[in-house]
Amino acid sequence: MNIHSILVVAAAGIAYSAIGALWYSPLGFRKLWLEHLGRENDPVKEEGTALKVYPLAVLGSIVICTGIFVSIDVAGATSIGQGALVGAFLGSISATPLLGIVHGFSGRNLGLWAIDAGSHVASFIVAAIVISVLI
Repeated sequence: MNIHSILVVAAAGIAYSAIGALWYSPLGFRKLWLEHLGRENDPVKEEGTALKVYPLAVLGSIVICTGIFVSIDVAGATSIGQGALVGAFLGSISATPLLGIVHGFSGRNLGLWAIDAGSHVASFIVAAIVISVLI
């Protein structure tokens, strides 16, 4: 990877994280997400949790966006529409079933799975669009 590719992946990682932040914000699905968790307070705001969660989230976003970058490059996607299609496909075949398995075995409900999977599919789409127009 050259410096341009690294910057493209970094930009996509920022976009991926921004979608997650918006998705779980009061403007998004925070209230419904907390209801499905059976909680009143955001667990990430508990003391020390953010220091554990956010570095892993950033690292995870970079790893995911690196994979999206390779997929976009191989697919030759260079438009917003092509990027969105690749992102929707990748999110649907990876994040959605993976979270379904994890949520199912951990006893989480279908509503929580829909919120969490939706967040990642939306993030995959936006990150793929960023990559496809910057690559």
